[in-house]
Amino acid sequence: MNAPLPPEATAVATLPVAAIIPSPSNPRKHFDEAYLAELAESIKAHGLIQPITVRPLPLEHFLDYNKRRKDGDDSHPQYEIVVGECRWRAAKLAGLTEIPGFWRELDDKQVLEIQVIENLQRRDVHPIEEAEGYQQLMQRHGYKAEEIAAKIGKSKGYVYARLKLTALCHEAREVFFEGKLDASTALLVARIPGATLQKKAAKEISAGYDGLPLSYRNAVNHIRHHFTINLERATFALDDAELAPTAGSCQACPKRSGNAPELYADLDSEHVCTDTACFEDKRLTRRQQLILTAEQKGVKVITGEDAEEFMPYGEHHLNSSAHVSLNEIVRGDAQDRTYREILGDAAPVTTLVETRAGNVIELGDPTALASALRKAGWQPDLLVSNEQTEKDAKRQQEAAEREQRREAAEAETVRRRALADTLIDRARHAYDAGEINPDQAIILLAIAQMRQDFEINGEPDEARLALCGITLPEDPTDDDNASAQMTALAEAMRKWSPGTALAFLLDAVTVDEVRVSPWDYNPERDQPHTLQDLAALLPAETATDPTQAAQAHEEGAQPAAPENPKKKVAAKKPKAKAGPAPTTSANEPAAPVKPSLGAWPFPVEA
Repeated sequence: MNAPLPPEATAVATLPVAAIIPSPSNPRKHFDEAYLAELAESIKAHGLIQPITVRPLPLEHFLDYNKRRKDGDDSHPQYEIVVGECRWRAAKLAGLTEIPGFWRELDDKQVLEIQVIENLQRRDVHPIEEAEGYQQLMQRHGYKAEEIAAKIGKSKGYVYARLKLTALCHEAREVFFEGKLDASTALLVARIPGATLQKKAAKEISAGYDGLPLSYRNAVNHIRHHFTINLERATFALDDAELAPTAGSCQACPKRSGNAPELYADLDSEHVCTDTACFEDKRLTRRQQLILTAEQKGVKVITGEDAEEFMPYGEHHLNSSAHVSLNEIVRGDAQDRTYREILGDAAPVTTLVETRAGNVIELGDPTALASALRKAGWQPDLLVSNEQTEKDAKRQQEAAEREQRREAAEAETVRRRALADTLIDRARHAYDAGEINPDQAIILLAIAQMRQDFEINGEPDEARLALCGITLPEDPTDDDNASAQMTALAEAMRKWSPGTALAFLLDAVTVDEVRVSPWDYNPERDQPHTLQDLAALLPAETATDPTQAAQAHEEGAQPAAPENPKKKVAAKKPKAKAGPAPTTSANEPAAPVKPSLGAWPFPVEA
């Protein structure tokens, strides 16, 4: 809908199309050409029913337009669009020379506010364009996030999240515009500092594990494991503002999760660093500081293969009883402090050793450390000492259990590889020999595809299952019952006909080619090769003109029999509708309606 007009708005019967130009402040920069063509056809048939809103063209905008005027352009613009650029573009496509409209006397601030709020209610406004609108309101007219949130009826956190999208680099924005990221996953990328890492993250999330974009949950895990660091792993003091003066301390850094809770609500800790490059710079700086200090004091430094031999299982398992890591907790300390925390700069360091991660740790002689503790006035707590002994025993037990699990995992990997090799070899020979039931094989492959969808995306493919008669419960899947849901789905699918299972598999292998991005579609490059190959399953006339065949099917016509009667493809069923589409204007196509979901357990008949 349009923003409400004040009493002083003046209605104009018609405005010359050539006398109108777009507003440079309109946040919306991308227009769906297919939608504009559809709207233009509607305007040809019904006229422009909903007037646009304009204002007299400001002098500075007219002068700027003259600077950008192309050769041969002799137009004399008089009006600037406030809202309705999409309708104006469609009217031009439809060949209209005049369109109905209102004109209003508005300043730049009023125009931008109307455009931002109006565009939120329009069709297919991209989240980045929405974010840039908010950014303009804040930078040009001094709005605060709280004020914008109140005007649009959203939370402050929503506005902050949208504004963060403006931090996306060019490459990540392109992936976002292509539809390979949604607003939630794009926000995960936008939180990563630096164009290089953003580009890498956007590419990995959009490609996923099998060419399909990662689900939000999998994207969260991917970002967490590859683009964030737990600050508890830091080898430097988090409150040290001098280690990297331009970055400041980690404790006060806005890229620490705890300092921006609105943006990092998905992280379960406030001590997560989202700038891995900065963290690495600090780690290397601290490493160099320790080495330089050690060399100045004549402390031995062990690196490379010597360090690997000296410390083969990490700093807590030194291959020497004559050294103790200063990062070790002192036995008997009631506060579980390390030698470094108790002794500070007074700790007697004898050796510096490089770890596998490239860090260096300080080692000391046990006798010298015990003497330094006594000089510092430290006294052991006997109860804590006993508890420490129990902790050591527990740690040894856990290490033994980890080794058992590792051995069991290796054995299971060998077993599974052998099973897969046997299965593949038997399929290659036994199927051709007629020893495998082809109908059973198709159904089992469909179940395998369902499980793969589930494992990769963290949830079943709802649309694909609905295509074959299975509806899912409305409650989202959680980790506790995921296995039970996969088992129930598999049992339901075993009752399918082979044709239904084949339809399920065909949808899985063709779904990527069915979706065509409106932002970068190239007819020469984007060819439906898979669909064209599979068209061999269809009658010749259907493969040539599938749209006409589909219309004939909807009207009750019987499709021609396929050339090979053994190759029958189950027709895809249209999704059920929850109800009639909402009423729209003649110039606004109806939005798709999400199909209703059935109860659990779901229907199993194909």
